[in-house]
Amino acid sequence: ITDWLPSNKRAILVSEFSHPRELATYIRRLDSDDGLYEAYVEWKLKGEISNQRLLTALRERKWGVQDISQDNYIDAFECMVCTKVWDNIRLQEKGLPPKRWEAEDTHLSCPKPTVFAFSPLRALPLSSLREMWISSFEQSKKEAQALRWLVDR
Repeated sequence: ITDWLPSNKRAILVSEFSHPRELATYIRRLDSDDGLYEAYVEWKLKGEISNQRLLTALRERKWGVQDISQDNYIDAFECMVCTKVWDNIRLQEKGLPPKRWEAEDTHLSCPKPTVFAFSPLRALPLSSLREMWISSFEQSKKEAQALRWLVDR
C-alpha cells in the first residue's frame, strides 16, 4: 500500500499498529493535535506528491484520466489484455504453456466513483469536465456486461 500513497504522512495503516487499542490511541491523538492531522492532508491542499515511485508510474503510464493526449484507462486496459492474449498465442506456438491471469471477485464489483468533497487549490472549477468520467464509467460497465454475455454464449 505504501508504494502507491502520495506522501509519507498520507494514511493511517492499521497494519502499522500491534493492537486496536494502540490504533485508537493514535486516532484520538490525531483528533486532538491539529498539526499532526494537517500533516496527513498537506499533500491534498498543496497538490504535491512526494512519492517518487508513484510519480514515475504516473509519468510513464500509457493512459491518462481526463487527458486528451493519452488513451483513457479503459482503452489502455483493453490493449493490455489483447497484448497478453497475443503473448500467449506466441508462447503456445513455441510449445510453451500459456500464462494465466485471473481476476478475483473484488476486482469486478467497483462502486460508481464519486466526486471528493474537498477541493485541492488547483482543482478544476465546477463544470461538466469534473464529472466527465461518470459517463465513461457507465459506458464501461455496459461494455463489460456485453463482453460477459458474449463470453457466456
